[in-house]
Amino acid sequence: MQTQEITQGLFELGQEQLALREEEIRQYTSTVNITKANSYNESRKQVEQFLVEKETVAIDTRALLDIVESPAVVGEEQLAEYANSMKMLEFKFQDISQELWTLLMRNEMILSEQLEELISTFERNLRDMVNNFVESAQSYFTQIREQENIYSELIKDHVVRYQNHLTIRNEDLSALPPLLKTIMADKEAVVTALQTSHDQHFLVIDTREDQLINRIRDWYSDLCAKIE
Repeated sequence: MQTQEITQGLFELGQEQLALREEEIRQYTSTVNITKANSYNESRKQVEQFLVEKETVAIDTRALLDIVESPAVVGEEQLAEYANSMKMLEFKFQDISQELWTLLMRNEMILSEQLEELISTFERNLRDMVNNFVESAQSYFTQIREQENIYSELIKDHVVRYQNHLTIRNEDLSALPPLLKTIMADKEAVVTALQTSHDQHFLVIDTREDQLINRIRDWYSDLCAKIE
């Protein structure tokens, strides 16, 4: 496999993995929104039911007050009876208020647990995707290094052959182009230059690999920090 094919494969891998991560994010966002909407709708129904019951208590209370304030009401016994009825309405209002609070807190707790589970699953899935991508990408960079080794050895072989050719034929270096003459005049310098070039190529490959891995891991960490 040639270097161009390897780099093209690495590029296509990146595109495929990007699409998978974007789909995972889309599904996570959709599920979170649906979960929140369901919780909100449930709480809204409970509040609406509370308001209905509250209005019933309010109507009964107003009716009772009208009776108490009526001139027809006489006697302590009747007043005590109405006072007891008023107390019962007060208790009923307290009960429905407490029930609403309990239901809303329960909804909040359930929602919190659901979101926590969704976040945990999302982070785990995304972490697996990132790790798989890194492992696959590293295998491509390994192949690129192998190609660089092959290229470097091939160049060295050609240079040595050419130097030997010049030595065997005892050719005059002055006939060579100026730049080539300068290089061929010192065999050790040629070998050093080739090794330096090889090292520089490896440095570029290593740097690109580190950049890719660091960027994807930083992206993952930043995303997780935003949703927690």
